[in-house]
Amino acid sequence: MVCEYHYLPKDDIIGEDAHFICAKQEIIGVADGVGGWTGKGIDAGEYARQLMSNSIESIVKNNNTDPKSILKEAFAANAKAEIQGSSTACILRHNNGILQSVNIGDSGFIVFRNNKLVYRSKTQQVEFNVPYQLGNSEGYDTPDSARTMEITVVPR
Repeated sequence: MVCEYHYLPKDDIIGEDAHFICAKQEIIGVADGVGGWTGKGIDAGEYARQLMSNSIESIVKNNNTDPKSILKEAFAANAKAEIQGSSTACILRHNNGILQSVNIGDSGFIVFRNNKLVYRSKTQQVEFNVPYQLGNSEGYDTPDSARTMEITVVPR
């Protein structure tokens, strides 16, 4: 298997979070679906699951390896399919000792070297407990709002 994606189920619902791993391309991603949609009768995890599935399509079918471009393509596919809901997201690529990232909202990552924290991605919040989030409805963020970062992860 070149790429795979999963979600972690919760009791009584299918789960709100999803991730993917493309080992050959050294790209991973995680999406945290916004649970508030459940109260409106919408599967809060569908947006996150489709975002990760569409990320794999961007990588495998389009040979895309740029994290921000992957996120943009996945976001556009979600919009085209008119998937309801919203999600935060983080996509990382390891490229010859450099970790390339795109992150929106309060998803994120940390880097340790020799048991010491060397980097922690910054969260993006409108206000406390209201992270930036991708969604198809008016007022939601787009990948253009996401932060990109490169950091050395293998000392040269």
